[in-house]
Amino acid sequence: MSTVRSERFLAAYLARHGVKVIVDRLPSEGERIEKVLARHATDLDADMIVMGAWGHSRLRERI
Repeated sequence: MSTVRSERFLAAYLARHGVKVIVDRLPSEGERIEKVLARHATDLDADMIVMGAWGHSRLRERI
Protein backbone atom coordinates (compact mmCIF):
# COMPACT_ATOMS: atom_id res chain seq x y z
CA MET A 1 0.00 0.00 0.00
CA SER A 2 1.43 3.40 -0.91
CA THR A 3 2.22 5.92 1.80
CA VAL A 4 -0.43 8.39 0.63
CA ARG A 5 -3.03 5.64 0.44
CA SER A 6 -2.06 4.46 3.95
CA GLU A 7 -2.40 7.99 5.28
CA ARG A 8 -5.84 8.39 3.74
CA PHE A 9 -6.97 5.00 5.04
CA LEU A 10 -5.81 5.77 8.58
CA ALA A 11 -7.33 9.27 8.54
CA ALA A 12 -10.69 7.91 7.33
CA TYR A 13 -10.64 5.13 9.92
CA LEU A 14 -9.94 7.53 12.79
CA ALA A 15 -12.47 10.07 11.52
CA ARG A 16 -15.17 7.38 11.54
CA HIS A 17 -14.43 7.01 15.25
CA GLY A 18 -14.79 10.73 15.92
CA VAL A 19 -11.11 11.66 15.90
CA LYS A 20 -10.16 14.96 14.28
CA VAL A 21 -7.32 14.02 11.96
CA ILE A 22 -4.75 16.16 10.18
CA VAL A 23 -2.11 14.41 8.11
CA ASP A 24 0.88 16.60 7.35
CA ARG A 25 4.09 15.80 5.54
CA LEU A 26 6.96 17.93 6.78
CA PRO A 27 10.30 18.28 5.00
CA SER A 28 13.16 18.38 7.49
CA GLU A 29 15.48 20.28 5.14
CA GLY A 30 18.48 19.10 7.16
CA GLU A 31 17.03 20.13 10.52
CA ARG A 32 16.69 17.64 13.36
CA ILE A 33 13.32 15.93 13.07
CA GLU A 34 12.39 16.48 16.71
CA LYS A 35 12.75 20.24 16.19
CA VAL A 36 10.62 20.13 13.03
CA LEU A 37 7.89 18.18 14.84
CA ALA A 38 7.97 20.36 17.96
CA ARG A 39 7.74 23.55 15.90
CA HIS A 40 4.86 22.17 13.83
CA ALA A 41 2.98 21.06 16.95
CA THR A 42 3.44 24.53 18.43
CA ASP A 43 2.31 26.20 15.20
CA LEU A 44 -0.86 24.08 15.20
CA ASP A 45 -1.42 24.45 18.96
CA ALA A 46 -1.64 20.65 18.94
CA ASP A 47 -2.63 18.73 22.04
CA MET A 48 -0.98 15.57 20.84
CA ILE A 49 1.24 14.14 18.11
CA VAL A 50 0.50 10.56 17.09
CA MET A 51 3.19 8.73 15.23
CA GLY A 52 3.40 5.14 14.23
CA ALA A 53 5.52 2.59 12.58
CA TRP A 54 5.15 -0.90 11.36
CA GLY A 55 7.54 -3.76 11.17
CA HIS A 56 7.96 -7.20 9.83
CA SER A 57 7.12 -10.43 11.56
CA ARG A 58 9.97 -11.94 13.55
CA LEU A 59 10.29 -14.70 10.97
CA ARG A 60 10.61 -12.20 8.14
CA GLU A 61 13.22 -10.19 10.08
CA ARG A 62 15.36 -13.32 10.32
CA ILE A 63 15.30 -13.92 6.56
